[in-house]
Amino acid sequence: MAIFKKQPKTVKEESVVKAEQPKAEQQKKTELKKAAKRAARNVLVKPWITERATDLSALNKYVFLVDESATKPLVKENIAERYNIKPVAVDIVNIKGKLKYFKNQPRRRQSIKKAIITLKKGDKIEIQ
Repeated sequence: MAIFKKQPKTVKEESVVKAEQPKAEQQKKTELKKAAKRAARNVLVKPWITERATDLSALNKYVFLVDESATKPLVKENIAERYNIKPVAVDIVNIKGKLKYFKNQPRRRQSIKKAIITLKKGDKIEIQ
Protein backbone atom coordinates (compact mmCIF):
# COMPACT_ATOMS: atom_id res chain seq x y z
CA MET A 1 0.00 0.00 0.00
CA ALA A 2 2.95 2.32 0.38
CA ILE A 3 3.20 2.55 -3.40
CA PHE A 4 0.05 4.66 -3.67
CA LYS A 5 0.85 7.21 -0.98
CA LYS A 6 1.89 10.63 -2.21
CA GLN A 7 5.26 11.91 -1.21
CA PRO A 8 5.20 15.41 0.33
CA LYS A 9 6.78 18.04 -1.94
CA THR A 10 9.95 19.67 -0.86
CA VAL A 11 10.35 23.44 -0.70
CA LYS A 12 12.57 23.50 -3.80
CA GLU A 13 10.02 21.67 -5.97
CA GLU A 14 7.23 24.07 -4.98
CA SER A 15 9.30 27.14 -5.84
CA VAL A 16 10.20 25.68 -9.26
CA VAL A 17 6.55 24.97 -10.05
CA LYS A 18 5.51 28.49 -8.99
CA ALA A 19 8.28 30.09 -11.05
CA GLU A 20 7.28 28.20 -14.21
CA GLN A 21 3.62 29.27 -14.14
CA PRO A 22 4.14 33.05 -14.52
CA LYS A 23 6.58 32.51 -17.40
CA ALA A 24 4.02 30.43 -19.27
CA GLU A 25 1.34 33.06 -18.66
CA GLN A 26 3.63 35.82 -19.89
CA GLN A 27 4.43 33.86 -23.05
CA LYS A 28 0.71 33.38 -23.74
CA LYS A 29 0.06 37.09 -23.28
CA THR A 30 2.89 38.10 -25.61
CA GLU A 31 1.69 35.59 -28.23
CA LEU A 32 -1.83 37.04 -28.02
CA LYS A 33 -0.49 40.57 -28.41
CA LYS A 34 1.56 39.55 -31.44
CA ALA A 35 -1.45 37.83 -32.98
CA ALA A 36 -3.54 40.95 -32.40
CA LYS A 37 -0.90 43.11 -34.11
CA ARG A 38 -0.78 40.73 -37.08
CA ALA A 39 -4.55 40.84 -37.30
CA ALA A 40 -4.52 44.63 -37.09
CA ARG A 41 -2.36 44.87 -40.19
CA ASN A 42 -4.84 42.95 -42.30
CA VAL A 43 -8.08 44.48 -41.04
CA LEU A 44 -8.78 46.89 -43.90
CA VAL A 45 -9.47 44.98 -47.10
CA LYS A 46 -10.30 47.82 -49.49
CA PRO A 47 -12.25 51.08 -49.74
CA TRP A 48 -15.95 50.61 -50.46
CA ILE A 49 -16.71 52.96 -53.34
CA THR A 50 -20.40 53.38 -54.12
CA GLU A 51 -22.68 56.34 -54.73
CA ARG A 52 -23.81 56.36 -51.11
CA ALA A 53 -20.24 56.07 -49.82
CA THR A 54 -19.25 59.02 -52.01
CA ASP A 55 -22.09 61.09 -50.55
CA LEU A 56 -20.92 60.18 -47.03
CA SER A 57 -17.43 61.51 -47.80
CA ALA A 58 -18.93 65.01 -47.89
CA LEU A 59 -19.82 64.44 -44.21
CA ASN A 60 -16.24 63.33 -43.37
CA LYS A 61 -17.28 59.67 -43.30
CA TYR A 62 -15.39 57.02 -45.25
CA VAL A 63 -16.48 53.43 -45.87
CA PHE A 64 -14.09 50.46 -45.98
CA LEU A 65 -14.62 46.75 -46.47
CA VAL A 66 -13.03 45.04 -43.46
CA ASP A 67 -12.14 41.52 -42.39
CA GLU A 68 -14.82 39.41 -40.68
CA SER A 69 -12.80 39.34 -37.45
CA ALA A 70 -12.41 43.14 -37.35
CA THR A 71 -13.48 45.08 -34.27
CA LYS A 72 -13.94 48.82 -33.80
CA PRO A 73 -10.68 49.29 -31.85
CA LEU A 74 -8.70 47.29 -34.44
CA VAL A 75 -10.16 49.32 -37.32
CA LYS A 76 -9.47 52.58 -35.47
CA GLU A 77 -5.87 51.52 -34.81
CA ASN A 78 -5.36 50.42 -38.41
CA ILE A 79 -6.70 53.69 -39.84
CA ALA A 80 -4.39 55.64 -37.52
CA GLU A 81 -1.37 53.58 -38.65
CA ARG A 82 -2.12 53.55 -42.35
CA TYR A 83 -3.34 57.13 -42.93
CA ASN A 84 -1.83 59.00 -39.92
CA ILE A 85 -5.29 60.30 -38.98
CA LYS A 86 -7.09 59.66 -35.70
CA PRO A 87 -10.76 58.74 -36.35
CA VAL A 88 -13.47 60.27 -34.18
CA ALA A 89 -15.79 57.26 -34.47
CA VAL A 90 -16.00 53.86 -36.14
CA ASP A 91 -19.28 52.14 -36.96
CA ILE A 92 -19.42 48.55 -38.20
CA VAL A 93 -22.15 47.11 -40.43
CA ASN A 94 -22.59 43.38 -41.01
CA ILE A 95 -24.38 42.43 -44.22
CA LYS A 96 -25.55 38.84 -44.47
CA GLY A 97 -25.22 37.23 -47.91
CA LYS A 98 -28.42 36.89 -49.93
CA LEU A 99 -29.81 33.55 -51.00
CA LYS A 100 -29.75 33.30 -54.80
CA TYR A 101 -30.48 30.47 -57.21
CA PHE A 102 -28.03 29.31 -59.86
CA LYS A 103 -29.32 26.57 -62.19
CA ASN A 104 -32.11 25.91 -59.68
CA GLN A 105 -29.56 25.31 -56.94
CA PRO A 106 -29.72 27.58 -53.89
CA ARG A 107 -26.48 29.43 -53.30
CA ARG A 108 -25.59 32.10 -50.75
CA ARG A 109 -23.65 35.20 -51.65
CA GLN A 110 -20.70 36.05 -49.47
CA SER A 111 -21.41 38.00 -46.28
CA ILE A 112 -19.50 41.25 -45.88
CA LYS A 113 -18.51 43.57 -43.07
CA LYS A 114 -18.14 47.31 -43.61
CA ALA A 115 -16.66 49.99 -41.38
CA ILE A 116 -17.82 53.60 -41.56
CA ILE A 117 -15.05 55.85 -40.27
CA THR A 118 -15.90 59.37 -39.10
CA LEU A 119 -13.09 61.94 -39.15
CA LYS A 120 -12.69 65.41 -37.65
CA LYS A 121 -13.67 68.37 -39.78
CA GLY A 122 -10.81 69.19 -42.11
CA ASP A 123 -9.23 65.70 -42.12
CA LYS A 124 -9.27 63.71 -45.35
CA ILE A 125 -8.35 60.26 -46.57
CA GLU A 126 -7.01 60.12 -50.12
CA ILE A 127 -8.41 57.04 -51.83
CA GLN A 128 -7.01 56.10 -55.25
